Amino acid sequence: MSVRLGIQIPAFADADGSAGPSPAVIEQVREAEAAGFDAAFVADPCRHTRESHSAKPDAYTILNVLATVTEQIQLGALGSGSACRNPGSLVESLTALEVASQGRAILGMGAGWCAREHDQLNSHVPILAERPASLASTLQIIVPKIRSDRYLFSEPHHNLTDAAAPVVRAHIPVLIGGSGETRTIPLAVEYADHLSIHTRLDELPRKVDAIRRHCEDIGRDPETLETSVLTTVSVVERVRRLPRPRDISQPGLSGSVAYIADRILSTVSATGINGVILNVANYTPGVLEQLSAALELTDAAWPLLWPTEATAT
Repeated sequence: MSVRLGIQIPAFADADGSAGPSPAVIEQVREAEAAGFDAAFVADPCRHTRESHSAKPDAYTILNVLATVTEQIQLGALGSGSACRNPGSLVESLTALEVASQGRAILGMGAGWCAREHDQLNSHVPILAERPASLASTLQIIVPKIRSDRYLFSEPHHNLTDAAAPVVRAHIPVLIGGSGETRTIPLAVEYADHLSIHTRLDELPRKVDAIRRHCEDIGRDPETLETSVLTTVSVVERVRRLPRPRDISQPGLSGSVAYIADRILSTVSATGINGVILNVANYTPGVLEQLSAALELTDAAWPLLWPTEATAT
């Protein structure tokens, strides 16, 4: 696994509400693959919307469709809320994606943030303090399962006996999304191959320090935990005013392709973060190719920690 450059797709359905990814979404993912993006992610659950009656298709349904129209790009959710997904069902969905993509699936997990999602799924909404514990419980169940061919787990709330196991790879990569220094980062250090950090760019040095500290606590080499930052970008070639230097404290970047690439290279890679996942707010055809070329994600800039089968051969 390596995700030095990824894309998160926030919208899936056509305007008429039909199921499945729209042609524009398929075009976006295909362009990302052609431009050298390592991974494409969708939100899960992907039902949150301002209009609660406007349902969206299931994230893994979307991912399986995308698997049929791509060949190399890795695919996953960013990320599945632990309280919204039954662990056994999630293993089944992940296994189906692993088969459909011929070994390109990523398990993306998070603690969950949108209460409306839980309401629409008729599931319990954990209070904020309980969500990391829910995520930890789910990881304890799923991670050993997707790293072995036989598994049995039993507790008062879950009982998994010989649930489906990966049949393409012995190790499906685990990605955890979040930035909490006391709960989420320690869980990523313990269970994950990749931590996708959701934070402002000016907070990255502190998050990197927290990763190193927690790795030291459990004796893990921090170089074995791949990292990225998730950021929203809005490409605007003509701006009336130059972006202010303090925009680094904002959760996203807006400006020309050159400006966005410069800010990412000067602030993200300089902290030791291995890559970036972009949520392109105003996607137009061709912009992903421009961003990929401008970022110049070479081994010297962001070392490749986990070569894929294609790069290893």
